Amino acid sequence: MGALHEGHLSLFQQPNHAKADVVFASIFVNPKQFNQIEDLEKYPRNLSADEQLLSGIGVDYLFAPTVEEMYPPDYQEPGFSFGYLEEILEGAFRPGHFKGVGVVVSRLLELIQPNFLCMGEKDLQQCKVVASLLQQMEVPSEILVVLPTVREESGLAMSSRNMRLSNSGKEKASEIFKTMIWVKENFSTTDWETLAIQGKERLELEGFQVEYFEIRHWNSLLPLQNNSQKGVLLVAAYLEGIRLIDNLALSN
Repeated sequence: MGALHEGHLSLFQQPNHAKADVVFASIFVNPKQFNQIEDLEKYPRNLSADEQLLSGIGVDYLFAPTVEEMYPPDYQEPGFSFGYLEEILEGAFRPGHFKGVGVVVSRLLELIQPNFLCMGEKDLQQCKVVASLLQQMEVPSEILVVLPTVREESGLAMSSRNMRLSNSGKEKASEIFKTMIWVKENFSTTDWETLAIQGKERLELEGFQVEYFEIRHWNSLLPLQNNSQKGVLLVAAYLEGIRLIDNLALSN
């Protein structure tokens, strides 16, 4: 959605691009995936700077449509369903968000028809939704390339929203990653439910307003049954009124 940072740019610097004749970037602040008009209005935008960054790393084309171009009057919104993924974690706190994601990604796929679709692991649940979308569109799932989260030196996951944090806020926000690392270090010896409770409490003591601090199964994002399963920690929390999300795999 623009306001590009190194995490975004890393998506265009991967070996898969050696197989591609043309590399597209798309920038579109999609109103259909925002729950609050205030969040939509405050979302950072700097298209001219983004254009320069993309040009500098060899992106061939930038597709930056207006809302009217993306959703013309005769556009019929598809009826995709993502099941329980729309009801848990991000889906629970941002109702309708993933419907909006499905609409915009399906539209981009139809218009560009890529051989590869590169996404960042920071939005892990969104990656799961897009995988479901590809299946519903009967598009080969192999086109989805999910790449690791890019972090600042402090461990804070790079995000366009980070630029709305004060300097002290950015420093404080690194506590999310530190807490996730603490959970990972104790995952093999402490019950996952206990870790989830204690991890949330640690962030709250640091002044975060925590929406969720959940340990889930890596593949399904459903609750774990025991610590021997492949787990992932997913976090959403507010700091200085800015909503931050992150995740970390807890086992191999």
